[in-house]
Amino acid sequence: PSGVLPVSPSSFKVDARDQTLAGVIAGLSSDSELHVFLDPGFSPERHVATAFTNQQVPAALESAERAVTFISSHVRDEVIRRQDALLGEVETVSELEQQISSVSDGVSALVGATGSVQDAVSAPYLPMTRAVTRAKNMHQCALILRKVHRFRFCARRLRLAGFLSGGGAPAPSNAQGIDDGEGAGSEENQLMAAAEHVVELEALLASSSSLLERVDVVKTEVPAVRRALESARPRAVKVLRDALVLKDKASASSALHALNTLGVLEDRVSGEIARLISAAQTTIVEGFDPNKSVRMQPKSATEKPTMTRDGWLRIESMIRSLSSYCTQVVVLQSVLENSIDSTSHRPLVEEFNGGGRSIALAFFQNVSALLRDAMETMARARRRSALGELLHVFMLDFARFKLLFVKLARDLDDVVSTIAVPQYAFANPVVGYGELESFLVDATSPVQSAFISSSMERMAELITSYFSSLGKQARQGAAASAATANSTFGARNLADTDIVKLVTQIGSDYLSSQDDVRMVLKTAVNVSVALKTFGLKSDELLKQLASAPASVADQIIVSLVNALASLSSVAGGIYGSLANDNGDAGGDENDASSHHPEYSAKVGSSTDLEACFGFVSANVKLQREALSFRSSLKQVFQNARELDARCSKTCSRLMQPWNDRIQKSLTSFYLCATQYFAQRDSSSPSSASASLLSQATDSLIADLVSCRVQCLELLVPSFGVTASKRALAERLLRQIGFIACMIEYPNTADDGTEPGSVLSDELGRVTDSVEANVCSRRDVSQSFAQVESIRWLVKADGTQLERELMDSAQLSRTTSSSSRALRELPRSMLILHMVSRCSAASTSTWQLQRAHELASVPVESMPDWIDTKSDADIETVIVERLRSSMQRAPPKPTVDGDPAREHPRAERILRFFIENS
Repeated sequence: PSGVLPVSPSSFKVDARDQTLAGVIAGLSSDSELHVFLDPGFSPERHVATAFTNQQVPAALESAERAVTFISSHVRDEVIRRQDALLGEVETVSELEQQISSVSDGVSALVGATGSVQDAVSAPYLPMTRAVTRAKNMHQCALILRKVHRFRFCARRLRLAGFLSGGGAPAPSNAQGIDDGEGAGSEENQLMAAAEHVVELEALLASSSSLLERVDVVKTEVPAVRRALESARPRAVKVLRDALVLKDKASASSALHALNTLGVLEDRVSGEIARLISAAQTTIVEGFDPNKSVRMQPKSATEKPTMTRDGWLRIESMIRSLSSYCTQVVVLQSVLENSIDSTSHRPLVEEFNGGGRSIALAFFQNVSALLRDAMETMARARRRSALGELLHVFMLDFARFKLLFVKLARDLDDVVSTIAVPQYAFANPVVGYGELESFLVDATSPVQSAFISSSMERMAELITSYFSSLGKQARQGAAASAATANSTFGARNLADTDIVKLVTQIGSDYLSSQDDVRMVLKTAVNVSVALKTFGLKSDELLKQLASAPASVADQIIVSLVNALASLSSVAGGIYGSLANDNGDAGGDENDASSHHPEYSAKVGSSTDLEACFGFVSANVKLQREALSFRSSLKQVFQNARELDARCSKTCSRLMQPWNDRIQKSLTSFYLCATQYFAQRDSSSPSSASASLLSQATDSLIADLVSCRVQCLELLVPSFGVTASKRALAERLLRQIGFIACMIEYPNTADDGTEPGSVLSDELGRVTDSVEANVCSRRDVSQSFAQVESIRWLVKADGTQLERELMDSAQLSRTTSSSSRALRELPRSMLILHMVSRCSAASTSTWQLQRAHELASVPVESMPDWIDTKSDADIETVIVERLRSSMQRAPPKPTVDGDPAREHPRAERILRFFIENS
């Protein structure tokens, strides 16, 4: 069945002359059992499988046999029918056989001829072949000899360099090495000399290891050479490590050249960097691990380890280790940049992938990231955890913490400067100080942020605690007597209260951040917020004091004034120095402007910020933060000035009772002085009047002393307090000057007496007391000068007074000291003084009113009236009244058309002032 092909009736084109095939097909198609063989999709395998499945194998075999028999019979009939045609083709076959036989004979003859030619040609070629073989063998022998020679030569050089010992002849002495052109030398030089031989030996063993091992003279050396080759690279790495630790650039250069020759420069240098980064990571983790034990010898047997001591020891040890690692990388970078490859003639650093990338900068970036991660973990720790306690330790002394990293940057910068190669001085340094500072600032930023937040919280707690204690005291009342409280309250607040801690906190924050402008900016913002908060809370406290007892209110106000003064002075002294035109943070210690923001008031009024903060834009470090820095400083100064204003206002409230007492004493002094000089007919006052005047002066001086002891001495010296003292002194000296000008005493210049001397002496006592108890002459020099002029004025006789006052009124250029002093006096004082002189004289040509009558106030209210009026207002009132009085005066008496006599000197001077007013 496998030989039967399916035939389709449609696939045959039956010729009319040949009906045999058609008959076969028709016969098969007519049989129901045999027509299956004509199916186009007939498959013998499927047919057999179907028979086995249907258990029809005998029937299938029978059908197949019948089909074969049927076809064979028809084929046999066709052969018989075509026998004659087949016999005709036999003759043609015989002719073909004869032709094939002839060709076969020719080929045999050609093969025989070819063999003869080959034998003739092969005869001279055989010697030539043997000669070529001998030449190949000789060349191979020469190669082997050369390799053996180079092997033994390189091995000998390794022995000279100390890399090879054993496995062969002993290493030659120095003399032998010198004879060969090489000495033992240092290990670095030996390493460089041996590197090339190591590379050659490795190439020989890689290409001809089996061949060299069969050579008797070298086979014993091969194992030792292999061990030496394996130790060459680790030995070069060890030399490099030792050289980096010792900062030996020559040894490091030799090791790097050797590694470059050995073809492992980038791999081994990268490995060293990875090793140092891993060591730095371990050091950083241990440095910020509060549970890491610290080994140190205790100073005493009783000393116990503490969190603070161990924390600082760990961080200091970490900084030392990081400094060592970073120094090694800096040395490595420097040597790579300044070592030239002998083959490519380029710096070794350019042999790395990426060209001249900075290994040092990449290392610092990794270390900075590791530090930042460790500090972020510490900053996120809970306060009560061990890591949180460690952070608290660093926050308590942040200046020391930051100084460690600043010192690290400076030490590395010193290393960079030290290893600089003179001939490459024009090149950029390995790493700049600005880059080092940037890395460390970025690394410590989490702790800096925690410090800024902690500082703000600490200041807020201190402000809240301070005002809470004062508010509680105001509500509960005084626990002790006023005298006891006044004697201890000021000192206690200066030494032990929260305000001292707050001032200390502000100063400590600035000292901790003064090297970093961004930290200064943040601390300035904190201080500005603290000053603003303190000012608002002080306003609330003053409202609460309205219902508090007077003694308690005075104590609290003293504390509040001191607090306001201290905060304003500290803030101005610290941040005010940053606002000068030159940007110099120093300042003169004796210059008050360098300790207080008064001198920087131009910041608030000037619209040109560059005029005040030009140094910010000029400083490269501050260029990015210039606008924020100027804005923050302005806010600090504004809040400081607001505290000054509150301080001055509060101080005025505190001194108001003393102002009232001093005002009463001034009125008493005026009345006693008026009574003392009221006796016009007597050449000298009575002893009782003199006693009253002296007592009034003593009472005024006693009030000034009490004001100093019980009030002024309790206040912290500051701009606001000084302003209040200056205002008190100016007010007192102005009133005492007007009082002296209004006192009437007889003009006794003609008989030589000087009743004004007593008044001048009393004025001197008052001015001395003001200087000793209230304010120095330097602070209110003009007011003291006016009183001194008045002292001269009340003692001057008529002639001298007329000359000097005329000169002063006409503003003539005289060199007289008295004229210059009188020109500084207000015209209102001079007019009142001449009114008093004219009222005391008995020769006035018109009826003059006294000073209090001209002012239309009672005599006892005259000091209060002067206190409420300005100099210009007093002059206007007095001159208008005097003009009205002068118009009603009778005409001058005449004799034959000429004046009978002149007006008295005082009246002439007064008329002159009125006419020229």
